[in-house]
Amino acid sequence: MIFSTKVFIEMLCECEAILTDGTFKTRPIMFAQVYVIMGKYLGEVIPFVWCLTPKKTQPRYEKIFNILKKKADKYGGKFEPQQVYLDFEVAAINALENVVSSDLNKAMDMSIGSFPNVVIHGCWYHFTQSIYRNIQKIGLASMYEKKKDAQTWLRSF
Repeated sequence: MIFSTKVFIEMLCECEAILTDGTFKTRPIMFAQVYVIMGKYLGEVIPFVWCLTPKKTQPRYEKIFNILKKKADKYGGKFEPQQVYLDFEVAAINALENVVSSDLNKAMDMSIGSFPNVVIHGCWYHFTQSIYRNIQKIGLASMYEKKKDAQTWLRSF
């Protein structure tokens, strides 16, 4: 299920940068997530599209991005952002690759082949969150929280 309006799709097409994020804690129980697509519009980040997804799979994300492209075309716009910010979920990155282009550079900032001006950025917040989860997983959270030297050292990785 995708929720938006014609005006929101038109505004999203005007955005040079879009941001995506999924939330799993605040969602109807029969869905895996609420996936939100936001755009940087007139200097503000505004949510334009909300998706209730039963699965977090590449085909599901491809369907979302394809629907956005089709709706944009229908309304006389183009869904061709210059920058995309998303977490490091492989399914979403691959879906964007398949919908927007045939080739992505496999780096943190990835230029999309067909549209050389489009760059995908990995979200810094999600990246640091992942690092801290790994610090906890290997049993270094207590040291990280108590010792400044340990924080500095662990953050250097």
